[in-house]
Amino acid sequence: MPLKDAKFGDILAFDGDGLVSNLINVVSGGNVSHTAFVINEKKLIESTMLDDSNDNGVYIKSIDEKIESYDGDVWHLSTKKPIIDIETCYAYALDLVGTPYDMVQAAMSALDILMDNVEDFNAFYCTELCGAIMKKGKTLPKRVNVSEITPVDLCRIKLYNWHKCVKGEGVIKRFNTINVKDFNEY
Repeated sequence: MPLKDAKFGDILAFDGDGLVSNLINVVSGGNVSHTAFVINEKKLIESTMLDDSNDNGVYIKSIDEKIESYDGDVWHLSTKKPIIDIETCYAYALDLVGTPYDMVQAAMSALDILMDNVEDFNAFYCTELCGAIMKKGKTLPKRVNVSEITPVDLCRIKLYNWHKCVKGEGVIKRFNTINVKDFNEY
């Protein structure tokens, strides 16, 4: 299922059918449990600890392979604001490959009542990785603490032209509804 209109900087959002995905959705109040960053029309970069291929942490994968193997809904989110310096941003993304998964910050990003995460790029959970690359490309302002963004938060910030479901039938709840300047995760 090729994404003919996918471009560097777009986001793929996922809502899995498993226990971990359901837990993420309950805690974050949404229906998106994972995100990945599109690096070209055929490849994505993501951070996960649950991939069937035993890839853990940050790695690059075929978009087609990811969509075909994913058990749940998948959406393609087309970003509004183009990344100005794609080469620098692409090199930054490639430098992150092999970085470990950030289990602690992933859990804490949804549990704001306990304490806020300090932005830290020594390890990444999925949305923290997408957000770090988006900050590097100036799609997200520097003031946004990407270590506090959940997968559904990233889909709710007004950053996108459109989204479409490329697998499944689900709809992202409250997609594109929060102004980035009003986003309270500083």
